[in-house]
Amino acid sequence: MLSRGETYKDQCMKGQQKQVFAVAIYTLKQFISQLCKRPKSRKTQELLKAVPCINSGAKEYNQCNIQYIDILESVRDWKGNFKGQIAHVCW
Repeated sequence: MLSRGETYKDQCMKGQQKQVFAVAIYTLKQFISQLCKRPKSRKTQELLKAVPCINSGAKEYNQCNIQYIDILESVRDWKGNFKGQIAHVCW
């Protein structure tokens, strides 16, 4: 799954979006490495019990991240006259 994410990042993303996604993949790899070192630990077992709940919000979370990155890129590239102020983003 991570290799697919890296392939997607390399082929489809650019700029800040690609950088943010690379950090997310790196963080996930580190997290998985820690879990795999101690699969029988209490923390690992508690996390595995929570996976169904975590997965239920994954789609919405992903869409939110995509929108957030798009907004950040558009604000960064905007040449408006706000004298350094960033327009508020409505949720």
